[in-house]
Amino acid sequence: MKNYFNSRFSVLYISIVSAVIGFVIALAAASFIDFPVLKIWTRTFAAVFLVFTALDCRYSGLSGAELGLDTSFAAKKYLYGLLSGVLSLCIVLTVFYFTRLRYPDPDFSWSSLCGKAVSAVLIAAGVSTFEEFVFRGYLFSKIKKYSSAKISFWTVVVIFALLHLIKPVCVEGEKFFPEHFAGMMGILVVSYVLMDSRIRTGSLFFPMGIHAGWVFIMKIDGIFLDVPTHYSDVWFLPFFGSAEYFEGGLVSCFFLAIVAVFLTKKVYPVLQKG
Repeated sequence: MKNYFNSRFSVLYISIVSAVIGFVIALAAASFIDFPVLKIWTRTFAAVFLVFTALDCRYSGLSGAELGLDTSFAAKKYLYGLLSGVLSLCIVLTVFYFTRLRYPDPDFSWSSLCGKAVSAVLIAAGVSTFEEFVFRGYLFSKIKKYSSAKISFWTVVVIFALLHLIKPVCVEGEKFFPEHFAGMMGILVVSYVLMDSRIRTGSLFFPMGIHAGWVFIMKIDGIFLDVPTHYSDVWFLPFFGSAEYFEGGLVSCFFLAIVAVFLTKKVYPVLQKG
């Protein structure tokens, strides 16, 4: 068992085995619950993959510090990240709102706000914690064990971005070009900011915070705001993203690039001083 996990290709082994086990569980569960097999599979795959990842970390000797789980100033780093994520996308949405690229959702209901807000918080916390641990914790540390930090950095950046195209392009059959080409650029910028924050702070807690802030605002955006129907044509998507993925447009990329510079100049120095 130890030799199997402690391997250069253990990430590939774990991914394949987790996908197979998750698919078998999803098929069995689909006969009992009324839920799409694909959605069940993504969740069971994530759960199984997380278990194997924990085993691999143990047998590979990856310490908590190597994974970015150093708890010194963890709350401060998470809070700074959360505020950075929330404020950055709020700025983007404000610009979109005043340029009429977003407007109040006519179907908004105060009665359902509480439940949706709680759901947004839980999804943001769950998604950010899982993805940061898997990508910028486990995967980055695992690749770095067998290659340079630079190769590990860019490998994780690209893999994270590519995996976010699986759902719209591979599953839902949407076109990569031109609709999702700009989206790819946006996710690359997002991936770079998260990976850079992991390196500069030496901790997963800052990227967890900023990731949670971004996911939360994206979920809240769908509650309060909507996109004008006449902006749903192809020309709109490369520049301003879609109704669901507004961070994917080139305009959003520009603002996120500014966020990266701001974090480097203002936030990281404060965190490094403790």
